[in-house]
Amino acid sequence: MSAKSEISDLLKQYELDVQDKNIEDLLRLHTSNIEAFDLMPPFKYSGKELLRDRIEHWFKSYDGEIKFKFNDIHVESGEELSICHALIKTSGKLKNGERTDMWTRSTLGLKKEEGQWRIFHEHTSEPIDVATGKAVTELSL
Repeated sequence: MSAKSEISDLLKQYELDVQDKNIEDLLRLHTSNIEAFDLMPPFKYSGKELLRDRIEHWFKSYDGEIKFKFNDIHVESGEELSICHALIKTSGKLKNGERTDMWTRSTLGLKKEEGQWRIFHEHTSEPIDVATGKAVTELSL
């Protein structure tokens, strides 16, 4: 199987783990020394334990299912290192009753660890409207 196919499978598993709110399986896709840059403070998480706390908080903020899908995926891969960027569509109902429906950008750095691709760098962001300083979460290409 090619690296791009293996990474595509990893991304499909990532989607399922988010939709199932399966923290343990989602964390297995990451290296122990993951560096994650996220949308919400503190913006940077170093290591799986801090990432676990962030994911737990995220999953608990939703009432029910989180719809989560990687779109427009691009992978550049070598033998041991790969980079992937994509647009992510996330939607669902928050515990406060609000519905979310937003697009974010994601860049993943992956490396081979014991024969498996693992995420060692994860960066999620939203573009901003420079006039208002507010995040733009509706997709327009």
